[in-house]
Amino acid sequence: MKLLKVEKGQTQIEYVLLIAVLVLVAIAGIPPLREAVAGVVNGTIDAFNRFSES
Repeated sequence: MKLLKVEKGQTQIEYVLLIAVLVLVAIAGIPPLREAVAGVVNGTIDAFNRFSES
């Protein structure tokens, strides 16, 4: 079967998932980084809320 031999896409997805998990661990494990990300997310949510109210 050809489908079982195609591994390039699977490998790329695995690398992306691995990097995503590492980034999440870094954000959760480093308090200043976590606070900075939370500030950006909260600012974005506030901006969307102000936009939707107008």
